[in-house]
Amino acid sequence: MKKFISAAKEHTNIGGVHIMQIFTDTVPASEDIAPFAIGLAKDEEIKESYSDWEILQFQSYVFEDEHPNVPKHMHASNKIVARRTR
Repeated sequence: MKKFISAAKEHTNIGGVHIMQIFTDTVPASEDIAPFAIGLAKDEEIKESYSDWEILQFQSYVFEDEHPNVPKHMHASNKIVARRTR
C-alpha cells in the first residue's frame, strides 16, 4: 500500500485530490477472502501516508457485506479524501 500511495502522490499535481478506500484489520478477514487478505492496513494507518496533505475527509467504519454463495460477513474500512497542498 505504501509504495502505491507514494508513487501516486508523486504523480499528483498541487491541488489534486486522492480518494482512497482500504480494508483494515479492525475485524478479521472473512473466511472466503482470508487466504488473499495479506497485509491488511491498521486502522487509521492511511492517515499517516497523507499527513503532509490536507485531509478533507476521513472515515473509519465497519460494515456488513454479502456476496452470492457467501454468508454475511463484516469488513473494516478506512476512507480518506486528501488534497495535495505543496
